[in-house]
Amino acid sequence: MTVTLASRRDFSLANLQRVAIGGESVRFSPAALKAIGKAHDDFQVHVDKNRGKFIYGVTSGGGPDAKNHRAPEEQKKRMSRGMPFAALAFGDDDLPESVVRGAIFATLAMFIDGTTATHPDRAKLIAGMLDKPLPPVPAQGLTAAGEIMPLFALYSPTWQQKVKGYQAGSGNGAPFVSAMGGIAALQARRRLELVEKVFALSIEGLAAPLEAYDPALKPLWADPHEGAALDGLNRWLKGVPRKGRRTYQAPVSWRILPRVLGQAHRAVAALEETAAHSIAVTAANPTFVPPRRGLPYGKTMSTGTYHNAIVPPTLDSVAASWVDLATLAHRHSVKLHKGEYSLIPDRLLVPGTDWLSGHSTTYFEYVPNGFVDEMRRLMEPSLLSPAEPAASEQDDISSPGFAAWRAEAKIARLLDMVLAVLAPVASQALWVTKRKAPPSLAGFLDEIRQLFPVVESTRRLGDDGKRLADAFSAMVESGSDTLLPSGRASGRAPGKTPRTRVATRKRTAGGRTR
Repeated sequence: MTVTLASRRDFSLANLQRVAIGGESVRFSPAALKAIGKAHDDFQVHVDKNRGKFIYGVTSGGGPDAKNHRAPEEQKKRMSRGMPFAALAFGDDDLPESVVRGAIFATLAMFIDGTTATHPDRAKLIAGMLDKPLPPVPAQGLTAAGEIMPLFALYSPTWQQKVKGYQAGSGNGAPFVSAMGGIAALQARRRLELVEKVFALSIEGLAAPLEAYDPALKPLWADPHEGAALDGLNRWLKGVPRKGRRTYQAPVSWRILPRVLGQAHRAVAALEETAAHSIAVTAANPTFVPPRRGLPYGKTMSTGTYHNAIVPPTLDSVAASWVDLATLAHRHSVKLHKGEYSLIPDRLLVPGTDWLSGHSTTYFEYVPNGFVDEMRRLMEPSLLSPAEPAASEQDDISSPGFAAWRAEAKIARLLDMVLAVLAPVASQALWVTKRKAPPSLAGFLDEIRQLFPVVESTRRLGDDGKRLADAFSAMVESGSDTLLPSGRASGRAPGKTPRTRVATRKRTAGGRTR
């Protein structure tokens, strides 16, 4: 299918999902191409009327060469040779294809309202890149003033194309960070649902009292995000037995779940808001304001619009919520193995066996220690760097967006790995006590047990944990509603499930997959 772009309103998270993750093509509507062409024509008049003034990149050089004024014909001739830089960055991996496609999609927002004065043919050329194999863009070595490093890698082949007329900064914006924020927002919402499902299994694994999740708390707390957390947990706990539960309050890590989840809801909502805004208003340097009343020839402004200052802190907030939720998940995994606290069989052992029998997930609770420790070390705020990034006279501040995205992506992947410990531990708790999953989670638990069967004998639990973590990540990143590969049947008896495998996919920057 094809996404048709008629105005900025078409640059939405829903369309980003279709283009960046779903792989759909893009085309401009006839009216949009006409508007792009008119802005391009208006800019030619603007340049002619302002030949003696500095118009960045048009009557001047770029970067450190911006101080040198040139006739527009001379500068165009220089630019016709192509940019002097191609791909400069390098590293151990490349950006996921979804991010690169998303960056192209966000670039098109710079064209549609004429602020780049791009010729319609070039706009169609960039949109057409989505129908072809894309050049690799390194995931490392990108931190600079703005996004020049990944833009060199992505668009340098198109700079060799003959440019018709003059145009204002046709790509010098913040499309990568806008796309990264948008994709992270889409995945964060899905990951938050996964988190709630696993924690609901843990609540039932402990047979925790339900008052900590009572919907009656919503008007008392009067917070929409904490209310959303209560709704999410109750969605998955619907139909659980009210009798036979723990008779006194659960440990704190169970009781504070709605409030910690509420903060995650708040962080994800803020990321969705800033990402949606960024995708729709991505601007370039310079920015051309087409003619209007009081501006008969328009005007051009050299700006810092290539520096996205709103997505990085919201990525930080989401990442911080992932760390807190991972900490709670690890605490649940530990407590579920301690009979004096859980009030279920100690070490989750089958009655009549001991911990040497291998009939348990005991010692598996050690695994998240390193994951949570790494998450905490990665949780450094994305502040402006005090270091000057390069020898350029002008480029004296770096964009923190790439570091923020990379950190959130790694932390999110580590959260999936922590959940891949808690989920089978909760599964084991239900199995040892011969209880069923909440009705709404019966299918989810069955899928977990196909990837990580209940433990009845000694085996390499780490292999199962890795498989389950990969399935969690793949489900979140793809938008699938199942953990299992397409066509995999479910419904087998717990504890008798085969050791299935999820297809391995190449994992790239920040733990994301391609």
